[in-house]
Amino acid sequence: MVKLLVFAGSTRQQSFNRKLAKVTAGLARAAGAEVTHLELGDFDVPMYNADLEARGTPADVMRLKQIFFVNAAWIVCAPEYNASYPPLLKNTLDWISSPLT
Repeated sequence: MVKLLVFAGSTRQQSFNRKLAKVTAGLARAAGAEVTHLELGDFDVPMYNADLEARGTPADVMRLKQIFFVNAAWIVCAPEYNASYPPLLKNTLDWISSPLT
């Protein structure tokens, strides 16, 4: 069985991407995948800062790393902000790809 992580790169309550992530998670479950539907707003993740990282990886970042790395595939529903991806998504990816300290 495929372990799939689905999340939105937005925390706005009426975000189309959050709605899309919820629907996508439901469709994947119906197709037989083991799905984790994640809400990034449920985690207290500071802005990435190498000085902060050097003092130790924050607890919620450790939780996120665990969730991301146990899932074989990710579906990211992200809005486009000023011809790029949103800062929330960039910050999340920076933290989860950093080494443990």
